[in-house]
Amino acid sequence: NVLRTFDFGDVDGRPCISMEYVRGLTLRYLLSEAKRVPYSAALRIARQLAAGLAAAHEVGVLHRDIKPENLILEANGNAKLMDFGIARPLLRSTQGHTQAGTFVGTPDYCSPEQLSGSDIDERADIYACGVLMSEMFCGGMPYSGANTMDIYQAQISDSPKRPSELWP
Repeated sequence: NVLRTFDFGDVDGRPCISMEYVRGLTLRYLLSEAKRVPYSAALRIARQLAAGLAAAHEVGVLHRDIKPENLILEANGNAKLMDFGIARPLLRSTQGHTQAGTFVGTPDYCSPEQLSGSDIDERADIYACGVLMSEMFCGGMPYSGANTMDIYQAQISDSPKRPSELWP
């Protein structure tokens, strides 16, 4: 349940990646058409997202940007996790490209630690899955805000919205 990367290369001095082609639509598109996903379909997607994320974590990769735009759904119902553009190794032996205290990711789906620029691990990806599942099953986000700081502040000081508030 992870989009396959075949090769890394260089074409005319430009780096490139050869990846699996998947004909499908993103979970974001599906959510834009229907506020939430029907229960059985959402359950299948959630299982496949968890399997893809487990596979990435098993080989030591932290995704850092789990969101509906990064999950593609094939016509046969298979879901694949994609866009590892800001991923990094779980265990780093040297300093990474991201400076300490710097935020990367999509605020609505990020854990408080990720929003504050702290060092993160697999739990940040799992947190993002929980937010995505809230949107997929209930049609809304557990925290909201106009900007990154508002979302971060809501996570620090507010309780998450109960699923029954999002979908009575």
